[in-house]
Amino acid sequence: MRSDWEIEIEPVREGYGWIVATVNERMLNGYGTAYNGALFTIADAAPAYACNSPGRQAVAHAASVQFLDPARPGERTVAEAREIILSGRSGTPCAR
Repeated sequence: MRSDWEIEIEPVREGYGWIVATVNERMLNGYGTAYNGALFTIADAAPAYACNSPGRQAVAHAASVQFLDPARPGERTVAEAREIILSGRSGTPCAR
């Protein structure tokens, strides 16, 4: 996925995840905008990096995304997450 989707990942640090992806033709639906599922995948990756910082493993229990605007080819989408709580194998990140 990383190479096909041109994803950039900021070097992982504890409790933080930052992902940038440029919308390309592999992500487009019939309307010429990015599939919501593609955008959700990018949005879901940042909290995963935040809660799975080096030496730790955690899983998400839930996720929710609100799609405010369509993403078009060539646009860069950014997902950023900061860990709020890590308890056992469960993490609670705040993503934007």
